[in-house]
Amino acid sequence: MRKALKIYPDSKVVVKLEGERLLLERCPTDSVAVFRSIARKGRPVGRISAHAHAEELESRN
Repeated sequence: MRKALKIYPDSKVVVKLEGERLLLERCPTDSVAVFRSIARKGRPVGRISAHAHAEELESRN
């Protein structure tokens, strides 16, 4: 049932009782908000030079 509703750990679920029926709904997620919260929880990253990767590759060869 979890696969059919695409419910994963930490998913928001709404349970409703309509008459004699029990409805289980998955709340829509805001992907932008999810990525922002992940970014805020992670380590701070400083500014990266655009050419640092190319220079690193050249130094290895």
